[in-house]
Amino acid sequence: MKPHKIKYENPKQLKENHVYCEYLNGVVQVIPNDKLEKGKEYSELPIVAGGSSSPNFSAKLLRVNIPLCEKHLRSEHKTEFVVETCSGFKFIAIPIARGIEQCRECNSELFLGLQGIYLSHADLSYADLSYANLSYANLRSADLSSANLRSADLRSADLSYADLRSADLSSADLRSADLNEKYKGLFVGGTKYSIVILIDFVQWGCRKMTFDELRKFNFSDCKEVWDEKEFNYNKQMILNLIDFYRS
Repeated sequence: MKPHKIKYENPKQLKENHVYCEYLNGVVQVIPNDKLEKGKEYSELPIVAGGSSSPNFSAKLLRVNIPLCEKHLRSEHKTEFVVETCSGFKFIAIPIARGIEQCRECNSELFLGLQGIYLSHADLSYADLSYANLSYANLRSADLSSANLRSADLRSADLSYADLRSADLSSADLRSADLNEKYKGLFVGGTKYSIVILIDFVQWGCRKMTFDELRKFNFSDCKEVWDEKEFNYNKQMILNLIDFYRS
């Protein structure tokens, strides 16, 4: 459960959306790619970008193919339509004919969400997925960069190899979700102070804390100039990621 390490030889080894670190005097230091030394060993961490306390997302709604029976295709939904689920999540339904006798509309299930939906390799960048029920969804290798996943239900979702750069995961439920890098540590950029999450501690800026110490760390403990709303946003994001690691 330690971070993946590489022995650096040439730039071709380096992965996109990753940073390379070393421990110096007990502190994790991110080394710029052009400063990596040949023959030296570095820890490799995937990147998630945290963003600001008030992230701006475009109004790009998720578009989903929805198989409908002949009755509902003819009588109600001949073209695309917007669905608002019981949790407040909205998506664009694209009606398609599959020759089925009963569809989700017949069973009044269209508004329950997208549990178990197959979205592997889908382009969901900048999509508004806030409050979406995506539990058990297949999001393997999906592009979720800059997506709004605030308060989304991602329990047991397959997020392996998904691109989560700049995605808003605040208050998202990630219990039992599968992310292939979950045991290798994580680097969070795009925040006021960079964040490194490893198996037994968090480094937030220059402050190193155990998970329990982080939970007790309050805005009043900060010595730096800091906006309280932004502090709380960043802390909650870190706690969500820690809960995911421990699931």
